[in-house]
Amino acid sequence: MYKAILKGAASGRAKAGGGTQPPGKRKAANDVARDSELLSEVARKIVYGDKIDDDVAENSKNNNQIAIVAQINVMFPQLQDIEQFLKDCYEVFDSKDIDTLDTFIGKYRESSIEPISQYAVGLQADYEAVKNSLIYSHISNGPIEGINSRIKMVHRRSGGRAGILLLNAYMLLA
Repeated sequence: MYKAILKGAASGRAKAGGGTQPPGKRKAANDVARDSELLSEVARKIVYGDKIDDDVAENSKNNNQIAIVAQINVMFPQLQDIEQFLKDCYEVFDSKDIDTLDTFIGKYRESSIEPISQYAVGLQADYEAVKNSLIYSHISNGPIEGINSRIKMVHRRSGGRAGILLLNAYMLLA
């Protein structure tokens, strides 16, 4: 690429009628490279790219992706159901609405896709916990988990030999 730029710049200077410029008016190397009339067409496309070619390539890429997605949807029709399930699931947890949760569980409890129906049945089994997590989204069990992590770290450090009394003493010191 660099050779193509230099070759284009040299031919451009030759066409302009001079080999060298006086030292006071000499262009910087970056200015010469940026001068598109000094670059050959190939070098200009390499350096600056060709917007028209980029647009055509992007459209072609998008068309190829659309065709591939269409083929996948024909081969695996369950993907559309899974996509709708994920959208509905995000809607439930983004809206934090109990009625949306009830509708979601009712819709997917009898799904033909077994993991989806198991998920909905699991939500129904833990309905109170899920409902409370939607209602009280600002409450976190993070502090309790932090305490549990510290206790586990102390227990690991003791090589598993520490009983409850020694762990209690360690936690009072920590």
